[in-house]
Amino acid sequence: MRSHGNLNDQTAANDWGSRNACKPHVSAIRARIDHSFIQFFFQYNVAECLADVDDPEEAAFRAQVRVEVENLLSLLPDELRECIYAQFPGDPINELDEISLDLGMPPRLRYLDLAALSNGDGEGVVPDGVMDLDDFGPVTREMIDAIHASRTFSSDRRGGIDGQLHRISWIAGRDNVTPVGLTLRIGRAAPPHSGLATTLLCDLLVRGESILVVGRPGTGKTHTLRDICARLSERDTGRRRRNVMIVDTSGEVGGPGDVAHSSLRRCRRMHVPARSRQHESMLEAVQNHTPDVVAVDEISNSLEAHAARSVSTRVHAIVATVHGPLASVLRNRELRDLFGGITSSTVGDERAEKELGGRKELVHRAGDAVFTVAVELVSRTEVRIVHDVNAFVDDLLDFDAKAWIERRRLVPTAGKAVFESTVEVYEDVRSGEIVA
Repeated sequence: MRSHGNLNDQTAANDWGSRNACKPHVSAIRARIDHSFIQFFFQYNVAECLADVDDPEEAAFRAQVRVEVENLLSLLPDELRECIYAQFPGDPINELDEISLDLGMPPRLRYLDLAALSNGDGEGVVPDGVMDLDDFGPVTREMIDAIHASRTFSSDRRGGIDGQLHRISWIAGRDNVTPVGLTLRIGRAAPPHSGLATTLLCDLLVRGESILVVGRPGTGKTHTLRDICARLSERDTGRRRRNVMIVDTSGEVGGPGDVAHSSLRRCRRMHVPARSRQHESMLEAVQNHTPDVVAVDEISNSLEAHAARSVSTRVHAIVATVHGPLASVLRNRELRDLFGGITSSTVGDERAEKELGGRKELVHRAGDAVFTVAVELVSRTEVRIVHDVNAFVDDLLDFDAKAWIERRRLVPTAGKAVFESTVEVYEDVRSGEIVA
């Protein structure tokens, strides 16, 4: 997003608000202008942002999620399952996020809602979202083997349950063969009328942007990618529905089985034979299946970044995720090409003195970014959005400019999806930190 200069300029504020509040499904409620940011409050009409989904379908969807979570918990010994249920005053089906089983150590639970879980005696909350089940005792080799032996795992040691979204990963011992640990990550699809794609990112989907989703582990990148793909596959573009092809490397987006999970709606899905060949599958998706949109979960190296650039020139949009916050991706030399890449040139003494404060080296963007928009997931109810990646990078590299980013927070309110929007200066990375 381009710098607005002086934020006290009412014209600049009105311009930004009008461009972002004039969509048919969004209405501005009020705005506030300060010295360091512009703040808007928007209200979404969810019904206009989605294909029609009636209440019976949503109820059936939630019932399906419950059955799937219970299926994952059924892999655990009865005693451990009872112990987990005992820790949740609410409902582990909705609150539990991950179960870690390490040989010789007590099971560890990670959960979503800090306010929902007491410390076992009903007096307070475990502060870091983690609970060790010390009373259960250490995990045995028999417990690990019983789960590991019944699963099929890919080359990156990930597996799951056919037709479901859970991820089961294993840790190898010193011999690189014997499992000594398991991580059971609970996979849940977003219900039809919720999820970030509906509540906070709907306008990006309407505009047909190429979206890069970044964020720290556990912020919901795969969950959000799945939700975006499902919404795109259902939306009528006015000509025909989008053909969305998902390159599903580990089976996390659509489940490990041959039949994709129903939450993907009308999306198509390609399995990848090995993690190291994901870049080949990205190109195959375009060459063989004529998609409008290609989605990739977890771009992690330069081969995949270059493949994403090639794909982006041949489709309407590309949607992908990258691990890590926005600042770390900008500093990553392998993945920086997703933002257009960085190059440098040497300027003459006269220009260096007049325009650059004596600096002889000029750092600038090497080319166009692969993605038009970047979304950083701060939490499951808060995101930061870069609306114009090219302009954003240019402003970051310009010592005299300010790079702007929009922060959206979901605000609980009865009956409607309302979010607070703040346009603020991006200060996580400074100009001198990004070098060619």
